[in-house]
Amino acid sequence: MPTKLVITHINWGYIGGGVDSALDSYLQVDKHNSGQTESRVIVVRPVASKSKRQPDADGRVETILHRPFRMGVTAKAACRIIAASQSNVVFLNGFNATIFGYLIRHYSANSVPIVSTYHGPYHGNTLRGQLKGAAINALERFFLRRYANQVIAVSRYSARELIAAGVPEDRISVVYNGIPDNAPPFLNDALTEPVSGPMIRVISVSRLVREKGLDVLLEAFSRVVQRHDNVQLLIVGSGPEEGHLHKRAAALALKPHIQFLGQRTDIAALLTLSDIFATTTRFENHSIAILEAMRAGLPVVATDVGGNPESIRHGKEGLLVPVDDVIATEEALVSLLASSRQRSRMARAGRARFTSEFSIQALSCRLTKLLRKLMANPTI
Repeated sequence: MPTKLVITHINWGYIGGGVDSALDSYLQVDKHNSGQTESRVIVVRPVASKSKRQPDADGRVETILHRPFRMGVTAKAACRIIAASQSNVVFLNGFNATIFGYLIRHYSANSVPIVSTYHGPYHGNTLRGQLKGAAINALERFFLRRYANQVIAVSRYSARELIAAGVPEDRISVVYNGIPDNAPPFLNDALTEPVSGPMIRVISVSRLVREKGLDVLLEAFSRVVQRHDNVQLLIVGSGPEEGHLHKRAAALALKPHIQFLGQRTDIAALLTLSDIFATTTRFENHSIAILEAMRAGLPVVATDVGGNPESIRHGKEGLLVPVDDVIATEEALVSLLASSRQRSRMARAGRARFTSEFSIQALSCRLTKLLRKLMANPTI
């Protein structure tokens, strides 16, 4: 492997979400591998995007404004940046960037190795969205089968999906998401004070979309409050289901026990003020929100789906429940609410597992191993 490996990451939009969080973590790796890598970022941003966010890559960030029907022009601009930086490898983050990789491969003057990170399929909530998702997923998987030198699966579950889609197993590496262990716990504004007495807080952090299953969490929580008065649910995030969830919470008479906090930049602080983390997602590859909860030392209630059981082992770091099971979710929450000892035991176990498996240090070791494999045989 070269003395210093120059990596160019391509990210589409950088507007927030799991893919962007994964990129942020990859950029942290430079600080943990003794200068073996130098990361650069190309953000491809549609001109209609209102986002001004930029990844932290020590100033090594180039933004390309993409105009409709000018994909070839955008790809050629990216290839010029890749060539000028003398990149040894290109990382494609997320399905948009991976599909963009077709053109990178076509226009690149040299055969720079391409690594694609697979975060799971695109899910549409409408018929139009589902048709779009089918096209995007087919294009992405074809690219991964034919053109990517290596594919990062963020969980063993994701790896099985890729193998089933025909991606050669020897080109797949499981590299779990990792996050820094130094998130600053600052609070933007105070939370609503409890109605009376000490309050146990359950927190859920996610996009407010159907696949995250927050409707199930609300139903389960409406049953929990009938058994425990001193409990509050914090919903952090925004999305197209927000209005529907507000109405459902009102219909379930949850107003004294629930707060919708919207999109926040102080999630680490909110986690430290909470007692239990809950997610009733219907689909998941490897949840960064769960990793943030483990880092904060919270016991977790999560659906037994996708990569969730690779983070949370049932009865150790938290409790796993079947998808769309309101009663099981209720019982899991009640079990943790009833026992501070169980919460503390699972919190300690989650914190320890985060440190050993999902920290930036753990990510750095796995990513360096992958890069060594790739540089030893760039044509794989």
